[in-house]
Amino acid sequence: MPLNQVYCRNCNAPIKMDPGMKTATCNYCGASYVYEESPVMIGNLNLQVESLTCNMLESDFEIISGRLKRYVGSSDTVVIPDTVKIIGEHAFADSESLVKVVIPETVTRIEESCFSGCTKLESVILPDSIVSIGMRAFDRCSSLKSVVLPSRLEHLGDNAFFMCKSLADVTLTGSISIIGRSSFCYCENLKTIDVPEGICVIAWGAFAYSGLVTVYLPDSLIKIDGKAFADCKSLNRVSNLSNVSSVNETAFDNSSFVFIYVKAFRTNEKQSETDEYSNKKGCLK
Repeated sequence: MPLNQVYCRNCNAPIKMDPGMKTATCNYCGASYVYEESPVMIGNLNLQVESLTCNMLESDFEIISGRLKRYVGSSDTVVIPDTVKIIGEHAFADSESLVKVVIPETVTRIEESCFSGCTKLESVILPDSIVSIGMRAFDRCSSLKSVVLPSRLEHLGDNAFFMCKSLADVTLTGSISIIGRSSFCYCENLKTIDVPEGICVIAWGAFAYSGLVTVYLPDSLIKIDGKAFADCKSLNRVSNLSNVSSVNETAFDNSSFVFIYVKAFRTNEKQSETDEYSNKKGCLK
């Protein structure tokens, strides 16, 4: 008897099944399933009905009162159960197998060093339910390529993405007002960052030693701390410094900063020629 359309129990994506095969894999989250047959009585008919059973074991997760304390499995793709509200400290730290992780909308907090040292981790989807990402949460995830911060995020801990050397695409969203110390330090493949409105402070060393070429700053920014963009050897453009009342004298140490483009004061969409300044230390003080 052919299977009807079925959906993944972890992410609700439709699962495609090959006729005659005894296994199936969700193309979205990677959960694997096996076909099973069980007798079902309909009227006087005794039918064999096929179903899907997930191979991911609950025993792989140590969960106490909604807090995931530790993942002890060895799968390269992990779908965190929707009974989890907090991913605890060091829950996946130093995993040698983790490549992709799917986090459910029930999770609100990722705690300190949760995914620290997961050097094979390439993909993580952060749901908008997350309000806090702890310090060093993803540090040394050297294969992580992109990240979109949750829209409800209120706290981004220090060193959150420290030494994520493959990280090339970062979307900063949420309600955070401070980019923490060394948050994106040593992100060598990060070329552009668009800091959104609402950010008031870029903390010490936040983007130091990164591969940044261009930085876009918001009107809300009022302070850039020491070494924030230090040793950014490719940095040559920083836009919109007009409202930054405090820029530490070491903020751009050893960078190749060429031009500062201060916020344009426009009249009928025309930019004044005096809004562009060449790179002089006096412009930063």
